Amino acid sequence: MSAGNSRGLVANVDRRTFLVRSTQAAGAAMLIPAAMRRAWAAETPVVETGAGKIRGVAVDGVNAFKGVPYGAPTGGRDRFMPPKKPEPWGSVRSAEAWAGHAPQSPPDRKQRPELAGLGGARDTVPESEDCLTLNVWTRGLDGAKRPVMVWYHGGGFGYGSANSPRLDGTNLAAHHDVVVVTVNQRLNILGHMHLAELGGAAFAQSGNAGALDMLASLQWVRDNIARFGGDPGNVTIFGQSGGGGKVGTLLAMPAARGLFHRAIVMSGSAIRLTDRERAAKLAEAVLGELGLKRTQLDELQMLPFKRLIAAIGPAVKKVGPSSSPLFDRYDFGPVVDGAVLPGHPFDPAATAVSADVPVLVGGVKDEMAIYLAPENKIWERTLTEDELRARVVPVAGGNPDRLMETYRRLFPGATPSDRLITILTDSNHRLRSITLAERKAALGRAPVWLRSTGKRRCSAAS
Repeated sequence: MSAGNSRGLVANVDRRTFLVRSTQAAGAAMLIPAAMRRAWAAETPVVETGAGKIRGVAVDGVNAFKGVPYGAPTGGRDRFMPPKKPEPWGSVRSAEAWAGHAPQSPPDRKQRPELAGLGGARDTVPESEDCLTLNVWTRGLDGAKRPVMVWYHGGGFGYGSANSPRLDGTNLAAHHDVVVVTVNQRLNILGHMHLAELGGAAFAQSGNAGALDMLASLQWVRDNIARFGGDPGNVTIFGQSGGGGKVGTLLAMPAARGLFHRAIVMSGSAIRLTDRERAAKLAEAVLGELGLKRTQLDELQMLPFKRLIAAIGPAVKKVGPSSSPLFDRYDFGPVVDGAVLPGHPFDPAATAVSADVPVLVGGVKDEMAIYLAPENKIWERTLTEDELRARVVPVAGGNPDRLMETYRRLFPGATPSDRLITILTDSNHRLRSITLAERKAALGRAPVWLRSTGKRRCSAAS
């Protein structure tokens, strides 16, 4: 999905049409007697979930339910713990507005003013550890068995939200008659601080609390989605960038087996996750940054979450880079702990946990352009050949001249700036996508599709 698509998962009207229709609808509403409007409001969709009834809204023939709890609040003594089910409620609960915005650890990078707002409107819901919510869109509450698509948002396990207009599932549900679910879960240090070596059995799953949130969201889908006209036996999980990494994580979780049946990985192939040793060092570094001892984990649970998030950068800097930089990703992301995650998703081979699940893998042709845009020489296309060579040394495997010559031959008319975008897109994204597809295909248990854009080869494996 393009970061600039601010019109939902599938667009169907341009902004002018949208504004005209909105104005007409608003004008018509002003002419309708108040009593009639109240009668219409009383007919808004209501569904009974496992925790109680929820009331949504109906727009353009699609029923939408937002901010639906699939887990209880995760602060205080429940911080770092596996998710709990939400407390049941008695009356009908409103599910008409976004809710659940996980505390954020935004990337330490700036963006050009020309690209401000490219990703659409931001989530304005206050950040909170009461963030285990999901959103549902469906054409019918009729018992039909529609395919279900569960979306996990991007942000590298550190930031992001499912609460944004560009992730609104109305169009996808309307045009393809599927039930769309988008999910919020714990992120960064609050979802993935590995304290097992420090706190023992009580904190055994702390490094994967956020991954267990995703598991809980799929269990909610299994238990409730039929009431929204969906088929719990036909669930596709999909996500982009960090969301693709979340899909890869679920593919490697034994407890998630059977909760989904197909997977789509978009620009975020997680080959390796964080191993226990590095995750434990990061946790130790956080405690040192906060002035706490390993015997004070109860105090760690009670600190304001902003203090924990502020410790992420210094902790990562202290521990240093991963020993496997080619494929390792996500400091304070999922941890290969031997239990929740027995192994890496696709290293040294594809996980056998989901060997029979078909996977579609794709990417964006110039993925790194958005990250390099703040650099004036890239934006203005004035990078020199010598500067390009210096930039590719870290990914050249000890032979930058060969790499330079290869990309000069493949893209003879490209500027050094454009070739840098292509090289870093390939090293950071495309190589991982190809590796995922090849290792998955090597299992020979399920179809694998790989879509690669640009002049380079497009391939499929099955």
